[in-house]
Amino acid sequence: MKKEILSFLRKPWAIVSIALLLLFVGGLIAYFCLRAASAPFAGAGTESDPYQIADREDLFAFAKYAGGASDGHAGEYFLLTADIDLQGADWTPAASGGVAFSGVFDGGGHTVSDFRILSGGTSTGFFAAIAGGESAGIYDLCLRGVTVQTDEDAENLGTLAGRAAARIENCFVEARILLTGATANVGGIVGYTDNSVIGCESAGELQAEVAERLSGSNSTYEWPYYGGIAGSAQGNVENCVNGMKLSFRRVLSQDTVNRNIHIGGVCGNACGERYEGLVNRADIEGVGAVGGVIGTIGSASAVVRGCSNYGDLSTTSDVLCDIGGITARSYTQEDVLPSLENCYNEGDITVLSLLNGSLEGGYRLLSCWAGGIVGAGNFNITACASVCDIRVSGANIHYVGGVAGGITGALRDSCHRGEIVVSSQSSVMAGGVVGVLQSLEYYEGKIENLVIALERCYHVGLVCVRLADEPLSAAANYLAGGVVGYNMRAENIIRFNYFDEDVRAAATVPEGYVGSLLWYGEEVPGQAENVESDTISSNAGLAGATLKDGPEGFVAYGSSAPNAVWVFAEGEYPALYWQK
Repeated sequence: MKKEILSFLRKPWAIVSIALLLLFVGGLIAYFCLRAASAPFAGAGTESDPYQIADREDLFAFAKYAGGASDGHAGEYFLLTADIDLQGADWTPAASGGVAFSGVFDGGGHTVSDFRILSGGTSTGFFAAIAGGESAGIYDLCLRGVTVQTDEDAENLGTLAGRAAARIENCFVEARILLTGATANVGGIVGYTDNSVIGCESAGELQAEVAERLSGSNSTYEWPYYGGIAGSAQGNVENCVNGMKLSFRRVLSQDTVNRNIHIGGVCGNACGERYEGLVNRADIEGVGAVGGVIGTIGSASAVVRGCSNYGDLSTTSDVLCDIGGITARSYTQEDVLPSLENCYNEGDITVLSLLNGSLEGGYRLLSCWAGGIVGAGNFNITACASVCDIRVSGANIHYVGGVAGGITGALRDSCHRGEIVVSSQSSVMAGGVVGVLQSLEYYEGKIENLVIALERCYHVGLVCVRLADEPLSAAANYLAGGVVGYNMRAENIIRFNYFDEDVRAAATVPEGYVGSLLWYGEEVPGQAENVESDTISSNAGLAGATLKDGPEGFVAYGSSAPNAVWVFAEGEYPALYWQK
């Protein structure tokens, strides 16, 4: 046996094989030794025995360690085991060295407090960037007393993470975010995410004062998104609450070209599939597009369900603006439409459109779309309610509705209660439920097989349009309706709707038309199927049915469907069937 071994060892290929084996084994030993030595924490970094971060020194060590592996520490687990007060220290974002963190960070319900986040390059936050992966994620972490202040142009900024491709769940931040640089995606929790954000909450304030630099080589981001939870959400966001006040001020220069600024109480932009149980409780002051819950929706298959806004909303623009109690606008152009279901708004809406200036020798006059639930766009809206006052003034053309400023799609079983007062130097189309019910051709025929309908909706409150000083056009139209301001085509389905209170226009309005139920230039099929208060008459020559009283309330004229029933409560206005 000994001779056989010696004979084997004399062969050249055997010596090479043994050498390679020794190198491999030695390399493994060195790798694990170095890996263990480079993790200055208690624990083994496994799911059952995570690395333990127990104090300030551990936390700063983690910030450096997080970006120190080529795989981002995939498969490693970290656990915060105590509350840590950083006592006003500057925090360099974890994993800011160019490699995104790919491990699991469990806050254990503990708090990291009192620190200032410095710029992390293109992505800034407690974590600069979090990579995706089956086991990656941030859970149960609380950040309080955080200041984020930057005058640099960045791409993604959030208190918890600048950019995240992993799940963020049950996290809370209380922060003051001050921006004077032009940042593309800014969120109270995360700037940009293409994964899920679940059960998170934010508080504090986000203030942005950004000088426009949109010409020549100084061009900045064209589509900035700001949200109390997520700036831009490409994944699902569920059961999150924003208490962070959002305000945006744009500093204009002589050569400024308008850009679209999207601000939402929870998400600035939503391109995922599901947005449920979202709540905004803070006021929002914006420029451009403002949504109480979501700024704008970019996914045709998005479902926004059970969301609510309680903060007052305002926007100021010298060019254009969209504003809605739940979302400002969708910009999809597909057969499938985003849907809003069982959403509620009680935040008042205020729009001030400034006098338009000149740009390169031309004149810019665009529009304002404002609604208690949505500003405008392609939507199917079901069972949504808005209880708020809407006031719009300025020079632009205004489209204003208690539920939607303008809609291409179906609006059903929804209502608005409150005053709608609009003044303009140009045209106005205002309705108690919808300002403009649009047509398929509005988007150049790109939407097919689409039903445009307004059914089983009501409005209670004043609808008033009036002339502002010094009208821009003597041919301006002022159209107001208790249900619809303007219906773009006779084929649209408008039936089983109700309104009460008053609709009026100022006597000096040129070419003014006021319809108690809806206004349209021709006879509208199905007009008699709508219901209007018998105390209000139509001065646009529209026919209306009277109320049918009964012990169970009343049924809209011409309808036998049970879901066309409104229910009376003593001393209150009727509630829709879904409000029983």
